[in-house]
Amino acid sequence: MSAPAPGTGSSWPRSALAALNATAAMLPLMLGWAVIAYGLLGPTGAQVALTAAAVATVVGSLANLALTRSPMPAAAPSSSAALLLGACVAQLLRDEAFRRPGSGLVALLAATSLVVMTSGLVMIALGAVRAGVLVRYVPRPVLAGFMNGVAVLMVLAQLPAIVGAGPHALTKGLALAVALGTAAMVALVRWRAPLLPASLIGLAAGSVLALGLQAGCAALRPPAAEAACRLATIGALEWAWPGVDALGVLAHASTWELLQRHAFTLAASALLLACVGALESALNLAPIDQRLNARTDPNRELVALGVANVASGMFAGLPVVYLRLRALATLAGGGLGARPEWLGNLFITGALFLALPLLAGVPLAVVAGIVAMLAWALVDQWTRQLVAQGWRGRRAAGTAAAAAATAATAAATATGTGTGTGTGTGTAAATGAAGAVEERAPLAELRWSLAIVATVCAVTAVAGLLAGVAAGVLLAMLLFMRAMNRSLVRLRYNAAQIASRRVYPPEVEERLAPLRRRIAIVELEGALFFGNVERLEREAAQAARDASDLVLDLRRVSTLDASGAVALAALRERLAGAGTVLQLAGVTPDNRHGRMMRSQGVLPAPPAGTAPAWHLHADADHAIEAAEQAALQRAGGAAPTDTAVPLHRQTLLEGLTPPQLAALEARLVRRELAGGERLFTQGEPADAIFLLVQGSVSVLDRASGQRFVSFSPGMCFGETAVLDGRGRTADARADVPSTVLEMPAALLADLQREQPAVAARIYRNLALHLSQRLREAAAAWRLAAG
Repeated sequence: MSAPAPGTGSSWPRSALAALNATAAMLPLMLGWAVIAYGLLGPTGAQVALTAAAVATVVGSLANLALTRSPMPAAAPSSSAALLLGACVAQLLRDEAFRRPGSGLVALLAATSLVVMTSGLVMIALGAVRAGVLVRYVPRPVLAGFMNGVAVLMVLAQLPAIVGAGPHALTKGLALAVALGTAAMVALVRWRAPLLPASLIGLAAGSVLALGLQAGCAALRPPAAEAACRLATIGALEWAWPGVDALGVLAHASTWELLQRHAFTLAASALLLACVGALESALNLAPIDQRLNARTDPNRELVALGVANVASGMFAGLPVVYLRLRALATLAGGGLGARPEWLGNLFITGALFLALPLLAGVPLAVVAGIVAMLAWALVDQWTRQLVAQGWRGRRAAGTAAAAAATAATAAATATGTGTGTGTGTGTAAATGAAGAVEERAPLAELRWSLAIVATVCAVTAVAGLLAGVAAGVLLAMLLFMRAMNRSLVRLRYNAAQIASRRVYPPEVEERLAPLRRRIAIVELEGALFFGNVERLEREAAQAARDASDLVLDLRRVSTLDASGAVALAALRERLAGAGTVLQLAGVTPDNRHGRMMRSQGVLPAPPAGTAPAWHLHADADHAIEAAEQAALQRAGGAAPTDTAVPLHRQTLLEGLTPPQLAALEARLVRRELAGGERLFTQGEPADAIFLLVQGSVSVLDRASGQRFVSFSPGMCFGETAVLDGRGRTADARADVPSTVLEMPAALLADLQREQPAVAARIYRNLALHLSQRLREAAAAWRLAAG
């Protein structure tokens, strides 16, 4: 039966059918929750346990319905919430005062009621401060490990019932057979008929199996040994309407004194219940919203569930969460909206009133089998997918490695026999080996995830829920630091691979080429903080080996904390001692990284008349240029911008004879530019090519001011717009006082008519100039793409 369209709700008949379907699914679960939460009380606590489960399912649901705005309300206890409360009960029962007949049980109920109510108040507070969305940011491996640990604890709690509590080996065997048979029936129904209430069918089938096995055992044993054939049962139960009396004993001073002795356990359990309940509810609500194409406010739902827990705790009920199973059972029955849950609460109350006498003879082994299957259902689905993916990936990686080895062997054989196919086969071998490496990379990540899941699960199962949560929080921090540490270095190269955007004359380029190999550049990204400064030091030390300058590019660093700032200062000192200059890119005295360094005292203002201790640059391009200039000066050369280049050494006029140069010089226009003066503007018509005699001119984007290229004396620029006639593509501005020679476009046309040999030489030099710039751009793109 399909569910109605979202937002319409379901009719009364469909709501009644959906409520019956959900009731059939909930009744066995309620029995399981009761056993999980209060199973340690034994048969004497069965009445209390079942009443607590009923109160939470009905009273908690009714309180939630008053505030929820979910299109499919589904408040109920859950196995994990019941187990958390059961862990609290187990801790409290270590105190003899809670084990005393009569008064001990009353004090225990007061304590658990206080825990449930406090957890509800915490959930209300989380919703009020709009922290509902934050519970979704727990790392998935940590959450999966915790939930799997809860599943393991559920099974461990049922071991006495599964293996039998009596001294007779026969009793243990019967209990084990009944538990396994019940679990098998539940699994079979889920597999073959998933729409049927598997737990209810398992309860009936397990009870029939237990009766048959006990009857057969009794027929084969002498009357004196019939006790070995009897399995422990739930015991007699009576329906009792809950009353607001669970907290009445808090008025007694002795009760307060007892609870104060266990204040830490009660507070920790309440906080844990609130956090896990909020997280479980958010995770359960998300797929229901996705199925119904709805967007439920998680903060409002937290408040509604918090009120439900306060109400449930007042009646000594179990903690309440948003239960996906109840929502799915209702949707499967064709229901939608609040009406099916209202009717479901009525049906559950009637069913418990009528069915309680029938539950008295149900063996505990049957309940244990059902709970074991509930535990299996709680095993995180993502974990199962990871295990399956890991198995498939391991086999695929083995196949890829074998294929690579086969290809490599074939390549070696082909090369050795001189068939001429060695190169192609060797390429195939390399490709296969690379594929195997690529397969191993995600496998390594998968193993990390599984290792974290297993660790949190083991700690939860062995040391308890509080230790499991502590381990999860610690692992979450380690995961964050590991991710930040791995993402710190984006790219590493040297200036010979990507030079600055300054164009130098050929003779300067010849001297600079070997020096660029000693300028190392490391681009960082992500956060630079206490968790990855060690990697920064390691990467910097490796990159700076045999380097004259190390450029650290921090433009993509999102966060720089105090540890990162201090680490940069220590790195500068260490590099200086080794003769390497640290150039910081993306850091200026006034940007956010510079302000952070100043606030930590590692970027003081230099004394008047002294050079700054730090080499700071707006971007990596300017930092690399500064390193190039420093390298040239250390090699004994003057800064290129300080040198005047005569006409015969201009690259555009290379190859012209002195008479040709003299005739041409008379027709060039000499212009003197002040520092910062604009030579031409983006978009204006192009009427000349410029030859730089002295100084420096940069071509800039008009909108952003981004530098495209800077020219040194001896170079020409502005030729592109003259050649295609489409106008200037950017602004040109003098960086320092500069001298340029202007070659009008009309002069080029005159030279083609009057001196074609001179014009041909100039155009050839232009082609060489453009070709060199294209090669440099292609090399930069190759490095960036790699």
